[in-house]
Amino acid sequence: MTAADPYNPLVRDCFGNPAHAGALPEAYADTQTADVTDPGSGARLQLFAGIEHGRISALCFRAWGCPHLLAAAELYCREHEGRELASSGDVDVTDMLGRLSAPVAKTGRLLLIEDAARMLATGASDREED
Repeated sequence: MTAADPYNPLVRDCFGNPAHAGALPEAYADTQTADVTDPGSGARLQLFAGIEHGRISALCFRAWGCPHLLAAAELYCREHEGRELASSGDVDVTDMLGRLSAPVAKTGRLLLIEDAARMLATGASDREED
């Protein structure tokens, strides 16, 4: 990452290779969805989890926002797919900001990951947009 290039290799990999982008296949009988929005920035994140025996078998996202948000969503999916649903809310946004070398100004957008993850973990219903 240089002054001319604001994105580190992890952001470039997650943003450029979003294996978890899109909607969840309809094959899952048990699913959880989280939909959160940051009205100040207009950023939005949807997480879709296919659940089998209390584990996240598949995790997908749709995100509208900056490359750091999209990269963070992909990173979250990569790291939480296969985990117990109850632990899906374990997100350390400060760690994620550091790993993605995201500016502090992006904290609010990355907090959408934490909000959506907690919704998945608790089984909260979709949140309406403000």
